[in-house]
Amino acid sequence: MNILTSKEIYYLNRAVELATIAGLNGNHPCGSVIIDKDFNVVCESGNEVFSLPDITAHAEMLCLRRGGIKFLDKSKDMGYTLFSSHEPCAGCSFYIARTSIKKVVYASRDRYRAGLSMLKNNNDYIEYFKGIEVIEEPDTVLRDKAMLIMHNYFISKGRVDNAKYFDPKLLK
Repeated sequence: MNILTSKEIYYLNRAVELATIAGLNGNHPCGSVIIDKDFNVVCESGNEVFSLPDITAHAEMLCLRRGGIKFLDKSKDMGYTLFSSHEPCAGCSFYIARTSIKKVVYASRDRYRAGLSMLKNNNDYIEYFKGIEVIEEPDTVLRDKAMLIMHNYFISKGRVDNAKYFDPKLLK
């Protein structure tokens, strides 16, 4: 049973497409899309860490910046949803939790180095994540696609030890 609407699946798929593009451009293959409550795209981006070069140019951070979502005012309910190809890292998750993002959906968990899933359950950060719905791996096809993109990225970089965490065949 799929817990996302067809529109939400579309945006999650778009995040995975952006991950592919980021990888082809020599960056970590991660992509993100932010929409508002009316399903309008606020911003979308792939990772650009190596392209810019900017160590903070993760897909999620670029979406927050380019979408103008930089206020720490969680009381403003714009109904923002962030879709990401992969689980946001701990750094991105910390900043996401301090914005008015109300929902985070990601295609694939990070089985190598958990970020959001670890941080949201950490006693020091639980308060920041109140009011944010987190949906991980809602679609097995997109999960496997996102994992394979990351798996192939690590293989191409000679990082076989990292690649094994993203092999979708291990989930079957």
